[in-house]
Amino acid sequence: MNMVKPVMDEVMSPEKGTTPKTAGEMKKEEETPETEETADTAKESKDITPPAVTEVQYYRDEHLSDSVTDVVRPGETIYTKVVFSEPVRQVIADDNTSRPALFVVIDGRAVRYRTKEREKDLESGDCRPMNGTDVYLCRYTVPKDTSGTVALRVGGATADEAGNWVTESSSHAASFVVEEPRDTVAPEVTEIGYYHDEHLSDPVMDVVRPGETIYTKVVFSEPVEHVVADDRRARPALFMTTNGKEVRYRMRAVNSELENGDCRPLDGTAYLC
Repeated sequence: MNMVKPVMDEVMSPEKGTTPKTAGEMKKEEETPETEETADTAKESKDITPPAVTEVQYYRDEHLSDSVTDVVRPGETIYTKVVFSEPVRQVIADDNTSRPALFVVIDGRAVRYRTKEREKDLESGDCRPMNGTDVYLCRYTVPKDTSGTVALRVGGATADEAGNWVTESSSHAASFVVEEPRDTVAPEVTEIGYYHDEHLSDPVMDVVRPGETIYTKVVFSEPVEHVVADDRRARPALFMTTNGKEVRYRMRAVNSELENGDCRPLDGTAYLC
């Protein structure tokens, strides 16, 4: 009896040890030609990583040989070395368009650095690249009457060459602070002069008679606390002693008319009584 062999969806007999392919699978292979990527033709992956600050160091000199390790005084200069993880965009400018956007922050008050060319000499408030555009050197002279913590801030307008913007940060804090020198020396009286007139043109050279007026000029070694008052709150505390009897002077404002028993400041360190 002849048997009819069923028709399989095979177009050829498979080789030994292989899985047979259907006609549909082979048609799909014909419609989709094979492609091969090599190292030369593969597309490079897009840079989506923003630059990061990897190092911030503070120095007292431009040659970066004297690290700041303790207190900085007003009037002293700080040099800051800033290292990025990759080159960043640079814009030479003296205003808010300068790039990278770097700030010195003292006691919460931020001052933006200007960006200069590499060969330029630095003035206070300037930055310039050192090696490529991934390392910068900044100079800042601390103003008078300034104190507090110190930090470097990188503004969000800073980006790498691929246009990836950094995250604005104030986390690059210094280990030192700006501090006024502590005054531990008490003021001293450096001069006392007695006169017959308020203009201090007629010094007292001999006897003073009862009823006559004496003007006393007192000079201190430094400015002293000044408190206008008629009682013991008056500062500085000045007294006139006559024949063992002590009388405390009242303290008046600058340019006030003096009455008997009054004192007023002449300048920052001198008083007239």
